[in-house]
Amino acid sequence: MRWWKAFLVSVLCVLLVGGSVSAVAQGVSMSTRVVAGRTYLAVRAESAHSGLPLLVVLHGRGMDVRNMATRTGFLRFAENGLADVVYPAGIGQSWNAGSGCCGLAARRHVDDTAFVQAVVADATRAFGTDPRRTYLVGYSNGGRLAFHLACVSPATFAAFATYGAAPPTTCANRAAAGLSALVAAGTADRILQHGAQVVRQATTTWRALNSCPAHSSTRRTGPAVVTTWRGCHGGAAVQSIVFPGLTHAWPSSVAGLMWNFLSRQVGRGTGVSAVSAR
Repeated sequence: MRWWKAFLVSVLCVLLVGGSVSAVAQGVSMSTRVVAGRTYLAVRAESAHSGLPLLVVLHGRGMDVRNMATRTGFLRFAENGLADVVYPAGIGQSWNAGSGCCGLAARRHVDDTAFVQAVVADATRAFGTDPRRTYLVGYSNGGRLAFHLACVSPATFAAFATYGAAPPTTCANRAAAGLSALVAAGTADRILQHGAQVVRQATTTWRALNSCPAHSSTRRTGPAVVTTWRGCHGGAAVQSIVFPGLTHAWPSSVAGLMWNFLSRQVGRGTGVSAVSAR
């Protein structure tokens, strides 16, 4: 993955000055696209066909798209032709997730909800992605925005996943029923604090919205404790992932766990029901 880091540095330099770039490296096409006066980084396999899932990845506060792309491990899904991956760029390396959070974006009252929706619409048109399989991932501040988007714009996505983030508010939008959710955190996260409790509270909210049964299945996958509720409203699923002893730093294994969950969900964009997670 070392070549990715060098290549992304050059792409980011163009992005930061508001320009546009398109390049191909190791069979992957990367472009900086402009929508609604802002930019996002798009990554897809050079030989990719239309109809792939769209994976939207929101960086944490104080991060840029290069940091998010190189640290999180989602690039390989574009490289392997499994998905088109986009990394929107927040204002001042932050997102306005509501409730005063966070940073410059919140102080300026930036409409990041509209921006992410514009990114999804632009990428779907440009790459011919499957609107039934649009997935949202958020880390830290980006995770808070992901929670917000899932609540106020649930029909845009088939499923969402967060790491190291708490919901800015408790979602009570019944229209969100049927949207699959994955919430993950480390128990030693000093920024989030009480990571296991945050995961439990957030999954309780989404289990209630999705009318999930009480029964769940739990397994250990490496350092992660993964609990899944299946058979929820419309075939949706809810999953919690707790990393005992891990901090706010992005775990190396969480991208794969998230993709395994997200990629099995289909449908909010056209009303097709989600399929259950394994």
